[in-house]
This record gives sequence, C-alpha cells and structure tokens, in this order.
Amino acid sequence: SSGINAEYGGLQSWNVSFFSEFSDHWLDLIVDGLYVAVLATLAAMAKVIAFSKLNNYTVDCSQEMVALGSANIIGSFFCCYPVSSSFSRGSVLSQSGSKTPTAGFFQGLIVVLCLLCLTSIMYYIPKAVLGAIVIFAVVFIMNFRAPVQIWRARKLDGVCWAVTFACVLLYGIEYGVIGVGFDLILMIARSVRPTTFQRELEDGVMLMGMDREWNFLSLHRIKEQITQLLQEGEMKALVLDMTHATELDTTALETLLCLEKDCQTQHVALFTLHLAPRLVRDLKSFGVEVANFRDENEALVAVRRDAVGSPTQ
Repeated sequence: SSGINAEYGGLQSWNVSFFSEFSDHWLDLIVDGLYVAVLATLAAMAKVIAFSKLNNYTVDCSQEMVALGSANIIGSFFCCYPVSSSFSRGSVLSQSGSKTPTAGFFQGLIVVLCLLCLTSIMYYIPKAVLGAIVIFAVVFIMNFRAPVQIWRARKLDGVCWAVTFACVLLYGIEYGVIGVGFDLILMIARSVRPTTFQRELEDGVMLMGMDREWNFLSLHRIKEQITQLLQEGEMKALVLDMTHATELDTTALETLLCLEKDCQTQHVALFTLHLAPRLVRDLKSFGVEVANFRDENEALVAVRRDAVGSPTQ
C-alpha cells in the first residue's frame, strides 16, 4: 500500500501542547531543531539555485529564508513536518511553464482537498507508483555533465562533489552535510595558504599582496614575508595591494597595526592600495594611520616626495 492512512483523513488541528514539554527536553529539542533547520535550509537553497539556473531568473535569498522560516513557524502550531522544498514538485511546476507563486497556491489547495476528501482512495496507491512519479519528475532536470565540468575546472571541487554524492547515495540525504563540511575544510585550507605576490615598483619600493581575504586564516603567510623583507633592511617604502580585502577582522586590524609600528621602527613608509573607503575608516578607528591610494602612480609620487599623503577615499 501507499502508507496513507485512510482512517485519519483531514487536516491537523491547532496544537500547542508541545510548549509544556519544552522545559523537560529543551536540550534535545534545540540540538535536533538546529540539525533539521540546517538540513532544510541547505536543501531549499540548493533547489532554489538549481531551478533559477534552469529557468534563468534571479533569486532573493533573504526572501526565500523569510518564506521558509514563516512556513515552519506557522506549521509548528499544527504539528506539521519541517518545511523545506521539493525537487519533484518543483520540476513538475518548471516543466509545466509556471511563472509565479500562484501555481504553488493552487498546488497547495489541491493537496488540502485531497487530504479532506481523497485519503480513502489514495490509500490503495502503491508506493512504487509514488516513487516513479518522483523519479520521472526529477530525472529530466539532472545535469549529467556537471561532474565532468567541475572535475576539469577544479579537481578539489570535483572530489567534494563525489564525497557529497556518495554520502547521499549510500547513507541518505541527511548525510549530505558531510560534503558541506568537506567543502568548508577545503575553503579553510585555501585560505590558510594563500597565493602571495610581490613586485618592485622602483628601487626600494615593494608592492605586496595576496589573492585571498585579509583575515586571521591568511595573514600569517604574508606577514612572515613582510617581516623578512624588513629584516633585510633594503626597503624604503612598502605598498600593500588590498584589492581582495572586502572585510578586515580584528586579527587583520591588529596585524596591520603591528606592521605600521614595525615599518616606523625600520623607517619604511607604509601605504595601502585599492582599499575600500569604509575599511580605511575601520583602520583609522583602530589607530592605523596609513595613506591609501587608488593606483600605483599615486603611491610612487608619495614615496618620491618622502611624505605620506592624505588617504584617498
């Protein structure tokens, strides 16, 4: 049989009895709730992004999160299953040419009518039929070339894809979180060992930077190289290319403050390049007073004049 209970048809009634049990099992409920919330959110976002690519439209992730959270909050008062999203239902809507959320409204209305009137009939639908509907709804949106393309472009991302696929296939969709964790490990590994570059703009003026964010994971590498250059005592000015810096955490601010003091001790002028105005303000509020320039020529002019100009913002 399909597993649909023909005896208990209809909709769930309002139920807030679970609040009385929260004080006795609050720790288990919080841990399980966080686990379910993470899985539901990851699943929903993955499906939203997949269909947005398939149908070429933009996604407002904040709006999706509000909708997901609202549905779960309202549904909890009726003892509903955690709300996420459905690949099979979404693919049917996509193949049917649906363009607006109105399609979802009518879809939900049909589900409500089935629960109220047709549970006794649906009781006799075999599970194999329901499974076939899901499989054939999803199979047409599968991209079999994606793994090959990922592997050709980035081998490590291909390994991450393989780990996630194997976990879901062998153990279940909830174990796909292992693939997410593996991807986070790869991200951290890339940040810990950034690619740094240095170039001499002119005699005694060194330009240095890296291809990662300036944060506590990546700063130790470039700091070691700068310290080594300062110890050699051949520089008269250091220009830090901060093109990739979109945020500066506390560790980055402290590191730049230490570099400023070290440069002052070695009588080396310190400048920044391509730093966003709001990050310049963050540096000033932290006590780091360095000149910021929009291009290398401005920095070279300041070096030649042997003076620190006003920061360009």
